Amino acid sequence: MEELKDVKEAELEAFSRTHARPLPSLGEYWGEIIAAQPLSRREIIRRADFPEKYGYKLLSGENRTSERDYVLRFCIVLGMTLKQTQRALELNEMRPLYPRDRRDMALIVAINSGMTGVDEVNALLTRHGCPELKRSGREGDA
Repeated sequence: MEELKDVKEAELEAFSRTHARPLPSLGEYWGEIIAAQPLSRREIIRRADFPEKYGYKLLSGENRTSERDYVLRFCIVLGMTLKQTQRALELNEMRPLYPRDRRDMALIVAINSGMTGVDEVNALLTRHGCPELKRSGREGDA
C-alpha cells in the first residue's frame, strides 16, 4: 500500500507486472496456514469437531460451506490471527468479523487473546450472552 501511494496511472501496468499476484484459493490459503502448524490435518479436523471426510474436503477447498461459524472453528483451532481470520472469511466470500456486532466483538477478543479451543471460545460467547459457534451436523455433512 505504501508503494502504491506514489504510483501514477502511467506507471500502473509496470507496477502491476512487478507486484500483482492472484489471490490464493481457499484450499491454498488453508494449506499455507496449516504448513506452519505442528498439528496434523486430522488433529485440526478433530479439534474443530468435524466429521473427518467433510473436514478434509473443507480444508482442501474441494467443498465450500455457507456456514461462517465452520470457517471460524478452523480459524480458532489453527490459532489464526485476526488478520488471517478476516482473510479466510474473505476468501470464503463471507462477511468479516465486525467490531460493533456483540458476538463478533466477543470472537475478536477470543482470537486476539490466543484462544485455540472451540469449547473455550463457546464458553466466552455463552458468558456474554451470545450464541455458541454452530456445530457441524455430523451425519449430514459426512
